[in-house]
Amino acid sequence: MQRDTARGRKPVVSLRGPAELLAAVPGLLGYVPEESVVLIAVGPAGRHVTQCVRCDIPPPSQVSVTADQLAAATAEARPSFVDVVVVGGGSLGPRGSPPRRDVAEAIRCSFGVRGVAQPGAFWVSKLDAGQRWQSYDHPEVGGELPDPAGSLLSAELAGLGHVTFGSRSEMVALFRPDAGETLRRRSELIDQRIGKLAEWTPEVGARDVVRAVRLSAEPDMSLSDEDVADLAIALSDARIRDACLAMAVPPNSSLAHQAARLWQFLARALPAPERAEAACLAAYAAYQGGDGTLARIALDTALAANPGHVLAGLLDHALQRGFHPHRLRALAEHDEMGLCARLRAAS
Repeated sequence: MQRDTARGRKPVVSLRGPAELLAAVPGLLGYVPEESVVLIAVGPAGRHVTQCVRCDIPPPSQVSVTADQLAAATAEARPSFVDVVVVGGGSLGPRGSPPRRDVAEAIRCSFGVRGVAQPGAFWVSKLDAGQRWQSYDHPEVGGELPDPAGSLLSAELAGLGHVTFGSRSEMVALFRPDAGETLRRRSELIDQRIGKLAEWTPEVGARDVVRAVRLSAEPDMSLSDEDVADLAIALSDARIRDACLAMAVPPNSSLAHQAARLWQFLARALPAPERAEAACLAAYAAYQGGDGTLARIALDTALAANPGHVLAGLLDHALQRGFHPHRLRALAEHDEMGLCARLRAAS
């Protein structure tokens, strides 16, 4: 199960009817899901989408367990109601009945036990323009899906700099490590620098980070192995790491995008355990930007590289429980090195 807080900085878009809701799913998740169950939770005020939770369609033997897990994860944030979307799972029956009704009914039951309203359950064959969608509850409610890429939500998100990926695997590729020999070479360079830490100061590391963030604004960002090793040392310093967190705020600013691009690059370029620092920064940037799926992937990368990473564990806890990004905004208030001021002054 992927626990994904709905993307926002809050594009304000009114969704008129089930077809527009279904077309919004790729924008809400950040990618186009296939063969999936997606829950869309609306917050206590009943007006804003606060969570999207996705999992693979379970086999019949696992439907009850999966439904209970999904409902438990979503109900913890106390939504006013939740819509269920099944993507794929087969084709319409001979009388137009959508497939995998067992999944929708099991989820409805699990939410009912927890006192959460579940007003809508829908099936769609694929999240592409012209694909068939159908209500589980009302046979007369259905039709052809409008183009998700042409939805108002997609346009709003694109204007904020968000990318909607063609699949989750495309997002995972953003954190795929570089070749083993390259990582070994960089690991040796890092070890050499660790042996000379007496000659290193946080100001040296701060200058290295500022230079790299500036380079990340260029289309063909190029950092040498030596640069990567220097940045590994810089990010291992708590003061610099905390200053880098501040670059994620305000979300969707040019600085936030530049920094996020650098952290993703370093999450691929650095060996373990140093990769964890960059991946954690990428996770925080994604979390503050409202991209829960990307934050989830980045945190998985960080915790795989360093299972004991404290900040990654904190963010993982928050994401699992659906904390709103604003609840973690205080993490971005410790730029004692003044990195953001230096970068904004130069822009």
